[in-house]
Amino acid sequence: MKGEHILHNLNPFGKDLKNHIEYLVGVLPARLGIPISELNFTEDSIYALDTYLSKIQKEIDEKFVNENVIPLTVYLNEIFVRANGGEWFMEFDEDTWQPVILTRFGERRQYFSYIYENLMYDEVISINSCYFSGGSPA
Repeated sequence: MKGEHILHNLNPFGKDLKNHIEYLVGVLPARLGIPISELNFTEDSIYALDTYLSKIQKEIDEKFVNENVIPLTVYLNEIFVRANGGEWFMEFDEDTWQPVILTRFGERRQYFSYIYENLMYDEVISINSCYFSGGSPA
């Protein structure tokens, strides 16, 4: 028997997720305690994310991760595409729509599982490690 998809019930926008980028990125400042000016869609801003997430690490629980994995994924997807080209799109897998990046070289990757696992289980929060390692193959 297959387990539930990691994003099961976490993406309320389904295949229309890309139509809600502004809203999703807009919720991050209040949730993470980060100034909106720090979220400028540059690769440098990923380090700011790690700094602010580290400050609230003791407060991070499953509810926090479930509420923020989609906004953080959308933000990283946008940074990747703006910095490197390619595109991101929604793909149906198992029981949910998931965001997938197609690089300009035709490689498929995703960040949501790495972000989820990093926030839930890792001792050190490192969203930048996820991003700069290329995420996970999709």
